[in-house]
Amino acid sequence: MPVVLLVVCPKASVARWAARPLEFGPGAGALQPLVVGPDRVPVRPGSQRPELAMLAALIHGDGPDRRGALENLVETAVGVAGDRRVRYLEMAYAALSAAGRRCLEELMETRTEPELTGLRDALVRRAKKRARQEGLAEGLAAGRTAGRTAGLADATIAVLQSRGLAVDEPSRDRIQAATLDELERWIHRAPTVASVPELLADH
Repeated sequence: MPVVLLVVCPKASVARWAARPLEFGPGAGALQPLVVGPDRVPVRPGSQRPELAMLAALIHGDGPDRRGALENLVETAVGVAGDRRVRYLEMAYAALSAAGRRCLEELMETRTEPELTGLRDALVRRAKKRARQEGLAEGLAAGRTAGRTAGLADATIAVLQSRGLAVDEPSRDRIQAATLDELERWIHRAPTVASVPELLADH
């Protein structure tokens, strides 16, 4: 039985590389892969060809034509019977990058067809969960930065005062309002500067 190696490549450069014959060694022949790249698959193949719509979503779903390919997939899925529509959309979702998944979630959120209700709600829940997780991560990062900034400000003031340099109220306010970059410089200069104004002039 003849063997065919099908290679699906979202990037044209990878498709060109993959199209080279695979040599098996002296006298063993070679295998010519069948390569499908972005130039061979239309972005919007139409709603009557679900398999091609799925392939277009996989190939173009993370490129500049992402939205068109994913819109076509969603429109095609509405007309597919039974569980196949869910499998197509779930397979595409699993294969996409984070940006592609967000795009598919946005497209699904606007659909009102009863055939897509269950999957649409599931994708929307995933999107909301990820947004909460990203917000939590950003909040933790911001909290760590704020804590480090406050700690460096207190340390800078403590070093200046330990050297007998007067830190008046405006200078204290300026140090406590400084950016993290400023404080990281000041904490290293605080042991050697001649005065607080000299330190604060470095901004």
